[in-house]
This record gives sequence, structure tokens and C-alpha cells, in this order.
Amino acid sequence: TLIILKEMVWKSPMLCASLLACLLASAAAFAPVPPLLAGKRSVCAKSSFVTPVSSTCSLALPKSTPVSSTCRLGLPKSTLGRSGGGGRLAMMTLADAKVEEKAEEKEEAVQLAKADCNPTFGETGGAMLLMNDVTVSRGPRDLMSGVNWRLMSGDRVGLVGPNGAGKSSLLSAAAGNIPVMGSVLVKPGVSMGYLIQTAVSGSKKSAWEEAGSQMHRIKRAEKELDVATKAIEDGDISDEALNLMTEAQEAFGAAGGYDVDAKIASVLQGLGFEKEDYHKSCQDFSGGWQMKIALARLLLSEPDLLFLDEPTNHLDSAAKAWLSRFIAEYEGTVVIVSHEVSLLRGAALTHVIEVRDERAHQFRGSYSKFLVEREERVQRAQKEYEEQQKEIEKLEDYITRFGAKASHAASAQSKKKALDRIERVELPSEISPTSGRPKFSFPRPPVCETAMLSLSKATFGWNNEAIYKDMDIEIEKGMRMCILGPNGCGKSTLLSALSGRLNLMSGTRKVSEQLDMGLFTQDLAQELPLDREALAVVLEHAQRKDPNIISERARAVMGALGLTGSKALQKIGTMSGGEKARVALSMFVLVPHNLLILDEPSNHLDVGTVEVLTEALQEYKGAMIVVTHNRHFCELLHPTHVCKVVGEPGRQTVKVEARDLAASDWADMIGDDDY
Repeated sequence: TLIILKEMVWKSPMLCASLLACLLASAAAFAPVPPLLAGKRSVCAKSSFVTPVSSTCSLALPKSTPVSSTCRLGLPKSTLGRSGGGGRLAMMTLADAKVEEKAEEKEEAVQLAKADCNPTFGETGGAMLLMNDVTVSRGPRDLMSGVNWRLMSGDRVGLVGPNGAGKSSLLSAAAGNIPVMGSVLVKPGVSMGYLIQTAVSGSKKSAWEEAGSQMHRIKRAEKELDVATKAIEDGDISDEALNLMTEAQEAFGAAGGYDVDAKIASVLQGLGFEKEDYHKSCQDFSGGWQMKIALARLLLSEPDLLFLDEPTNHLDSAAKAWLSRFIAEYEGTVVIVSHEVSLLRGAALTHVIEVRDERAHQFRGSYSKFLVEREERVQRAQKEYEEQQKEIEKLEDYITRFGAKASHAASAQSKKKALDRIERVELPSEISPTSGRPKFSFPRPPVCETAMLSLSKATFGWNNEAIYKDMDIEIEKGMRMCILGPNGCGKSTLLSALSGRLNLMSGTRKVSEQLDMGLFTQDLAQELPLDREALAVVLEHAQRKDPNIISERARAVMGALGLTGSKALQKIGTMSGGEKARVALSMFVLVPHNLLILDEPSNHLDVGTVEVLTEALQEYKGAMIVVTHNRHFCELLHPTHVCKVVGEPGRQTVKVEARDLAASDWADMIGDDDY
């Protein structure tokens, strides 16, 4: 019996004491055993005690217990305490709690990401999400129309396409955040989680607390277990109460309640946090690290529908590889917007939706299969386009030759009607001519002496805590330096010190009088005025430096970066994250500088835009310092110097070598070999 008690009572000392009291009272009643008054005797499977069956205590045992699933110990009524009216009251409390928890479960499904999602629940025919004839717009422009999407449980979908095509808008429409024409319904009771670029700034919780703050399923299971435990502590040891206790234990275990600390630690570690970071306040982290805390919080909330919009923007290659595995093994339904080929390949996608030519083209299968099938579709479309063009040319030629002749007028008119009835096939964007692809070039760098910038015996960090100590570095004219190191080692902090945005705790920073430095960081896009047109903001910024820069020049650069036509005239607040990044980049490249400092410039950009930027940087004649986790992008810049962060935090420094990149430079950054 004590073994049974030990196995069953894992949580509450009060419960242990209550049941032990019952057992002792029962044992006292066993000697001597009086003659049976009436009825039968009940025998415990693990004892020879024989007692009247006038009241029984049912102990629900764990499945591993080598006895029957329920062991009945006959107890005198006097030992049951509140087994009468009190027991019925306890059962009513359990029943009420069950009803409340069901209501709370539905409410939590709605409130799981209430700040980020506003879904419309309705009949979906079994699908998690159902879109019927949806048109998605941004401002006056339709991004896509005729979207019919049936998202089923367990699907892992990648949303791909060029910047500005509408991927993020489609995801936002699925979350119910923007109005659309058509119908968007979510299956009732489904919980949604949506990663948006707002981080967790302002939270006073630790990284650990914030990451685990939305683990609603575990919290709900724990609450149910507490209610079941409390009922037994209060004396209700009926079959129903003990069965509820067993069910609550199983539900808590199934939700991962016994492994909650391990789950939080696994996610934080996977995203690059060290153990000493777990209990730091969110306010002590940079914006990029706060975004990772927000991602950890979302992943640990385990929603039925997980929406991720560019989740890798602040991750190094190790974290990206971990996230790919996490998504591939995720038991819920996932939709990802990303340009990261390595993520899309590793996430074991079941479907790909390519947003292109104002349509959402759907493909079944992995990302690799999508690439093959898309090429086949493009070739078929090209053939259809070419055949149609031949037919159009033939009809137009006939009309031109015979339209004015009376003898052929009727025939020419018939040909003209046939020409008008043709539904024109558009040339797919993938095979549109690329020779005329917009390009841009950086302005000629101003003259500067050889010694441009240096830090000597520099100690610096954040919140009065040093990250680098007694560090020396010199930047000279013509250097093209790539700074490498795993995420969290302080590369962006180094750029802040070099640029002068971060004051040194000790040491000196020397700057040439001729230095004209341009700084591009991931935060610039977040600082743009949302209520103004993109072109006006870009032009105003450029003309502060050079009043001779005209609107045509600004529009040419914006167009080369993908902000063509009316996109340049949109208000920034209506733009996607990728488009905002291109506005900030346009501001950066229009102004002449002799030293460029770039922090993850390829983030948020699609492959085509990265190629345009890469070509411009290859031709740039000034000095350059780049932080990137994109190996291919870095290699194409042909750096003359490699800078690696070395040492322990608090005593870090850098090792700068004049050499080409080597494969060993990426040993700590495995997986970032794609755009």
C-alpha cells in the first residue's frame, strides 16, 4: 500500500497525509474483524485485509503499477471525513471546473495571440483555414486575386516570391489582420500564433519568463491537475474523483508539463541563448535578441496554426538550422514566409505557394520539388505564350494585308473578331528578359587619407558591462572587411563602437577629418516615418547631403531595388518588411560615402534584390565593413580582410587578417550558404 501511495502521490504533501490517515484508520478497523453483517467482503489485490464494503476508497494507480488499475481498500465511513455532502460538493466543484476550463480553452484559442491575430471563425469543412475567392490589396493596388486556399491540419507551407509581391499581406489576411474581398475562415477552437516584427521591448520579465509566458496548454493542464488534487485533499476519494486525478496527470504529462523547464531551455539554446542569458531582463537585450525571445515565446506556445514571417532575420546559421529542424518536427500546422533557401529546404514543406504575377500559385510537395515543377510550368507557359504570339501575328498580318480590300473585307473582319476574342497569355516573370534589369551604382567616394578609423585599447559594451576589452583595430583606405562570428558574439556591438554610436568605456577612437561614413543597420527600417510616402522620405534624406540629387535619380535607385512604379509613392506604413528595408537601403546608397558599414544588409531582401545590391557593392571603390551570416553574399564581395571575434565575453577582442575567405571561417556558422 505504501508503494502504491508513493507512486500515486507525486505532487501534494497534503494529499499524501490525507490518504495516509485513511489507511491508518482503515488498519485500525481491521482488528479484530467482526462477523459480516451483510453483503460480501472486498479483498485488496496486494493485501489480505478483509473489510466490510460499506464505503470504499478507490486508489487509481499509474499504469506501471504491477497490480490491477484500481485497488479498493474497504474503509469505515467514519474515516472518510467529507465523503457525504462534502464529497458531492467537491464533485460539483470538479464538474464546474471542467465547464470553466472548456470555456477557458476556447477563449485561450482566441486570445493566444490576440495582439497579433484577429481571425474569423466559421465552418471550414474540416480545414484549419479556408480562403474562397480572396483578393488581397495594399492601398489602391490589388496584390493578388482569386486566392482559393484550403490549409489542412499538419500542413507545412512555404510562402515564396519576390519582395512586394504580397507574401506578408497574404499571411496577414490569413491571420485576420487586414480586410480582404472574399471569405477567410478559421476552424472554431483553433489557436493561432503569428510572429510579427515587434519584439518584446518594454517587458520587465526575464528571457526565461517571457519565453514561457504563453505556454497555455501546459498551464491549462496544470490548473486541471490542481483542481483534481484539491478535491482529493478535501476528502473526496470516490471513483470519479480519482479517475479525474488520473486523467489530469496523463493530460499534464501529454502537454509536456513534466518537461517544461527542458522545453524552454531547448528552445532558448537552439536560438542561441547561453545559460547566463536566461534570467536577464528582456530590456537588457538588443532589438535582434528581443525578436528571438518573441520567437521563442511563440514556438513554446505551440499554437495549432503557427504563422512565421521572415523568422530567420536575426538568426545565425546554427539557429537557422535548429529552426528548420523544429519546424520539420512540429506537430501543428505551419506557414512560413521566407527567402532563406536553407530554411525552406530543411523545414520538410508539404506545400509551396508562390505569390507572383498577382496570383497565388500552389504547389504540392517539398521546396526542391517546387523548383522542378515551377520550371516545368514556366516552360509550358513560355511555349503557350510563343504559340499564341505566332497566332496573333498571323491574324494581325492578315488584317493588315487584306482589311482594306473589299473582296476580303468580310474575312478580315472575321479575323479581327477572332483576334479580339483571344485571352492574352502573359509572359511569366521568371523568363521575362533580364538583360534590361535595373541596376544602380554607389556614388563616387569622397577623397580620404589612408588611415580612416581606429580603436585603440578600447573597452566597450552595454549597460556598463564590458563585452570587448583592450581591443585594437584599424580601418584603412581600400579595405573590404568581413566580420565573422556566431550570433551573439558582439559583431553588431563592434559596429556600433566603430561608427561612434556606442561610447567607449575606456580607450580611444580616432577618425580622419576626411572620413564620410555611411551606416546601414537592421534598425533603420523600423525608424522610418510610417505616415509619409517612400519617395519623399528618400529624396529628403539624400538632399540633406547633396541638394543636387533629383527625383529621377531617387526613383531610379528605388526601382533598381524593386520599388518600381507606384510602389515608390506608397506610404511606408502600408509596406511589407522587405519593402521598408529597401526604402532604408535607397536612402543609404544615394549619398556618397568613403566608408560603408553594413549590418546584415541582405536581410528582408529577395534573391533578385540581393544580386543587384551585390553587383553595386562589387563595383564600389571605397572602404567597406560588413557583418553578415550569408556566406554566398559575403564571398561575392571579395573581402580583402577577415575579422574574427575571439575571446570570452567581457574580455573579447578581434583578430584581423589580410587574406581571402577560407572554408574554415564558417566552421561556427554551418548552414548559411544560401541567399
